[in-house]
Amino acid sequence: MVTFVSHCFDVHEWSLIIEVYEVCRAIFELYLGLLMQKHTFSIGYRNIIRFKNTKRMVDIN
Repeated sequence: MVTFVSHCFDVHEWSLIIEVYEVCRAIFELYLGLLMQKHTFSIGYRNIIRFKNTKRMVDIN
C-alpha cells in the first residue's frame, strides 16, 4: 500500500515536471521565433536598402 502511494506520487511529480518543461519549451520557442523573425526582418530591410542604393547608383551612371 505504501509503495502504491509513493508510486502515484512519483507519477504525479513526473507529470508536473513534464508540464513545467513543456510550458518552458513553448515560451522559449515563442521567444526564439520572435527573435528569428526580427532577425530575418532586419536582414530583409537591409537588403531592400542595399537594393535601392545599388539601383540609385545604376541610375546615376
